[in-house]
Amino acid sequence: MRLLNGIPVSPGISIGRLHVIEQEEHIIRELTLSTDDDVKTEIAHFNSALKITSKELTEVKKRLSSHVGESESAILEAQIRLLSDPAIVDRTIALIGKEKKNAAFIFKRVVEEVLAKFMAIKDKYFAEKVNEIRDIYHRVLNHLLEDYPEGIRSISVDQKFVFGAHSLPPYEFVHFEKGDVLGIVTEVGGETSHLSIIARAFEIPTVVGCEDFLVYAKTGTEIIVDGFKGQVILSPDASTRERYSKIKERWLKDGKQLLLIKDLPTETEDGKLIDLAANIELPVELDSVIEHGAHSIGLCRTEFLFMLKTKQPEEEEQFRI
Repeated sequence: MRLLNGIPVSPGISIGRLHVIEQEEHIIRELTLSTDDDVKTEIAHFNSALKITSKELTEVKKRLSSHVGESESAILEAQIRLLSDPAIVDRTIALIGKEKKNAAFIFKRVVEEVLAKFMAIKDKYFAEKVNEIRDIYHRVLNHLLEDYPEGIRSISVDQKFVFGAHSLPPYEFVHFEKGDVLGIVTEVGGETSHLSIIARAFEIPTVVGCEDFLVYAKTGTEIIVDGFKGQVILSPDASTRERYSKIKERWLKDGKQLLLIKDLPTETEDGKLIDLAANIELPVELDSVIEHGAHSIGLCRTEFLFMLKTKQPEEEEQFRI
């Protein structure tokens, strides 16, 4: 049995078998382009990879909106915008022509330069941007190298696993419904990452930032994910499994019992009415707020208004939301 610690980002307890998502680094050769025509062909190849990736993400965004709503699916807008970012795209094209090298080699170098700048900034937001850029970087490279991995989409939804990976982009969940994924563990990520937002929307117990998880994790291993404490237990012994089974059972039972009284007035014994309000991060949580009997919204975290838009929303739009 091995206990690992990470950051809890979506509550709940999951107990099941682990499926590790392999994310090997691409081996990219440096190739020299002989003629101007070769350069033009390589630039066209690069633009084609960008267009294919953009088309894929746009389609995924549409499908994701049916799962978690239009506002939440808009988190993919940030990744789609990266595909036209001059700091990456224009510079890659310019260097292909200047150095007469293959697109994959140049693109990898340009992205690494951008990532290095973000990593030098000691800020949680920019740390999450690094993972977003990496996700897009791998997706474009897959098309440049014509080697597209299936990821978790190759797994039939009638198989329920805890998924483990170094990182997982949110678009991996477009083919799943709520309840299809038992839990998630990643080595990187934070509370505000796109994965964390989607995991909460899907109500998947999730722990991120679990360092060295893949050193010990193997597909098929029994795993417990504690989305309350941020703990991950590999190959639990019988007593630990039983303890967490009871915790999960009690948590689910308590939730059901509380739902039985959700429509009663929130009133103290001496007759004082209390406004039971809910704090929310995303509009998709409103259904749960209503189901659990809240009267109002106490705090609405408005970061999503800016994170999920291609431009700053107008004051009237913010007011309506």
